[in-house]
Amino acid sequence: MPQQLRTRIVSGLIFGAIVLGLIFIHQYTRYLFLILVGALCLWEYHKITLKQTKTTAFWTIIGIILLFSSLVIEVDVNIYRILLFLSALWALLCVLNLFVPKLPLHSSLSVGTAFMYIVLPLFLFITYGKDQDLMVALLVMIGLIWISDSAAYFVGSAIGKRKLFERLSPKKTKEGFYGAGMTTVICAFVLYSFVQTHILQYWIALGLSIWLFGTLGDLFESQLKRQFGLKDSGNVMPGHGGFLDRFDSFIFSIPFVLLISLIFS
Repeated sequence: MPQQLRTRIVSGLIFGAIVLGLIFIHQYTRYLFLILVGALCLWEYHKITLKQTKTTAFWTIIGIILLFSSLVIEVDVNIYRILLFLSALWALLCVLNLFVPKLPLHSSLSVGTAFMYIVLPLFLFITYGKDQDLMVALLVMIGLIWISDSAAYFVGSAIGKRKLFERLSPKKTKEGFYGAGMTTVICAFVLYSFVQTHILQYWIALGLSIWLFGTLGDLFESQLKRQFGLKDSGNVMPGHGGFLDRFDSFIFSIPFVLLISLIFS
């Protein structure tokens, strides 16, 4: 086994164990996990786009305060739905930016982008989790995202020939993309067989949205790094990069997963 792959697997297992521990231990550690993800992703994003330590720290602290506020405030259901639709529309604008890269999403709007891209989805997810089983929602989302990423990596490495989006991610292939989609939907069906808390259509829609928007979120973050001439958003995980590298798919998928939950509720 190549050393790079061995390092990637070992660091991934250690990181995965820490994440699962935070999710399983207690409700408050789950909230802590989501706020930590937001804080560290915000720090990396602002460090890349603003390139000023004091400004980065200031906007990161503001983001952390907003995320903590989601634990104590009660959001009206109509306001929640408006914010959710705005978050989904913003994510779709980010998808458009992949094909029209001249949109100024990472320049003049860098602070606003960070809050729409990172803070709002996590705020909505924490608020949603107050009245739902947050542990199950986290496990399902993160589990399917990791399955999708792993399937894309291994299928692409084994049989990948056609590039998916070479301008932004030369290693991603169409074979890996479709292999990830099939694997994620199959795993969603398996989850439905065990959990059976929703109808089958819900789980299929969930698997498809996590696969599709998780991939698009990864591409959007790749565009950010290329715009600023970086390979990774950070170096906290050997072989994996930074926190934004690890949780871009998770954060980007949140609005669409919440919309699916709203539709099937």
